[in-house]
Amino acid sequence: QFYAALNAFRAVKNSNGNGSKCAMVKTLYRSAISALRSAAELSPSTFSNKVYLLEAEMLAFERKHQEAKASYAAAITSSDSVGYVHEHGLACELAAHHYKKIGEVQTAIDFFQQSKLCYIQWGSQMKVESITQQIENIQQHPL
Repeated sequence: QFYAALNAFRAVKNSNGNGSKCAMVKTLYRSAISALRSAAELSPSTFSNKVYLLEAEMLAFERKHQEAKASYAAAITSSDSVGYVHEHGLACELAAHHYKKIGEVQTAIDFFQQSKLCYIQWGSQMKVESITQQIENIQQHPL
């Protein structure tokens, strides 16, 4: 449910998030968050970071920027503390997109850099190249 919710939400955000599609995705998100919260009660080290990240994405979409920042930070800390380097990278990457969107360019670059280091450690050259390109783009065109 975690990755399905993230992918569905990205599709809605890319289409400006209007209409019944948005409502359907929010319902999917809430369902995924609820299921993951239940799983996190049984295994916090496995699921807490996922709950925080889904909450961050929902809060960012709802333009609750301060709450989103806190949830991104919690997702990053949680995934790092249990050694899930790929999920740590994902949390940093999504946080970077959020900070870029709200105009905090240097913070976005910092999170992109952090995600790049995670993806290097994880061994995903394709993600490293993608993040490198995003860093170059934001440096050339800050807003």
